[in-house]
Amino acid sequence: MEDEVAANDAKMKSILKPDQYTKWKTLQEEKKEKMMDKIKDRKEKI
Repeated sequence: MEDEVAANDAKMKSILKPDQYTKWKTLQEEKKEKMMDKIKDRKEKI
């Protein structure tokens, strides 16, 4: 799975301009954090 993530990251880096790539990475991190919060909330409800 990490190989796929790295491959996708490299692909996006080659397609996007540096500022677009930075914004994309930021959005990806925010999405990841939001997903982790949802998982944490579900575990707390159990």
